[in-house]
Amino acid sequence: MVVVTYYDQLAVILSEAKNLFALRPAANSEKRLMQITVQLLATYRRYLPPAVDYNEQDSYLHDVAPGTTVGDLLASLPLTPNELYTFLVNGRHAERHQILQANDLLTVFPPAGGG
Repeated sequence: MVVVTYYDQLAVILSEAKNLFALRPAANSEKRLMQITVQLLATYRRYLPPAVDYNEQDSYLHDVAPGTTVGDLLASLPLTPNELYTFLVNGRHAERHQILQANDLLTVFPPAGGG
């Protein structure tokens, strides 16, 4: 014999009401993507997408979600894991944990030596 108490019934009613009135995003409020310009210099130009004319430009637009970090975007690039590189955001030193903003410029290039 199953005994359902008043409190059990109340818990079910409250749970259903919570789901009914839960805040939900509007249908047209998809997560908006931001455009970041990715610039690949020197030997890394070989990683430009096929649609980019290698001889004419060294950058392309890349869509990312808000909150994407520099490290997230770098990990999505086709660089091999053993390649060393230097990167800048908007021409300045950046950290991998830095959150990208709309219209940022991420520049990636191999390390340079000299003296």
